[in-house]
Amino acid sequence: MKRVFQASDFYSAQLIKAYLNDNGIEATVNGELLMGAIGEIPADSYPSVWLLDAEEYDQAKKLISQYEQNLAEMANVNKDVQWLCAECGESIEGQFSQCWKCGGPRVP
Repeated sequence: MKRVFQASDFYSAQLIKAYLNDNGIEATVNGELLMGAIGEIPADSYPSVWLLDAEEYDQAKKLISQYEQNLAEMANVNKDVQWLCAECGESIEGQFSQCWKCGGPRVP
């Protein structure tokens, strides 16, 4: 196993793990239960995403970079404008980046 991402919180780690899994890379989150002990244990106690196959590291880093770039682009999208899910056609309110019905991502 090899660590590919250090998250600042539980949710970020789970989102990255799910994104990698959705793209065919098996990953797991370690350390998510340590968040409550921050300040009492070493500083490297934040959740992290680990690859089950270390040979997929470069591909995973590219996917994570792409994911973070997409988040930055979404931050610049007008939050008041509704959008249609490309996967199921559901109308979604502008502040959401993922379809509530099918889980499809908002496409910029």
